[in-house]
Amino acid sequence: MDVRELIEAVENNYERYADLLEKLDNQSNSSQVSTCVADLTEMEEEIVEYRLKKILEEENPYIPEIKRSSKFYHSQDTSTMIADFLEKRRKLVRTLKTLPSMKWERQGLHAREGHVTFRELIRRLAEKDHGFLSRLGDIPR
Repeated sequence: MDVRELIEAVENNYERYADLLEKLDNQSNSSQVSTCVADLTEMEEEIVEYRLKKILEEENPYIPEIKRSSKFYHSQDTSTMIADFLEKRRKLVRTLKTLPSMKWERQGLHAREGHVTFRELIRRLAEKDHGFLSRLGDIPR
C-alpha cells in the first residue's frame, strides 16, 4: 500500500469505529463491549502512543514487544474508553495527513523482527483494525 492508501484505510477504519462504538455505547454496556474497547484502547496506547511516536521522535529507537495488561482500562467506564480511543484515533488521522513523506520511512528496531518502518506499523495497525471491527460488529445489539 502506498501512503495515500494507508491514510485512507486508517481514516475509513476510524469512521467505522465511530459508527459502531456509538451504536454499542448507546444500546449496550455489556462486558463484551467493555472488554473489546479495553483491548482496543490498549492497542492504541501501545502502538500509536508509544511505538509510532517513538519512531518519529528518535533515531532508530528500540521497540520492545507488546506486553498486554488491560487491567487499567478495564477499570474505566466504557463510554470514557470509547471517547478516549476515538479522540486518539482522530489525532492519528490528522497526524498522518500532515506527515512529510520521508517520515514514513523512519525505522525502529523491533525486539523480534529487527528494523521496521513507520509505514509498516501503520499498515499493521490498519490490518489489526479489521479484527477489532469484526469483533465489534459481532456484538449483539
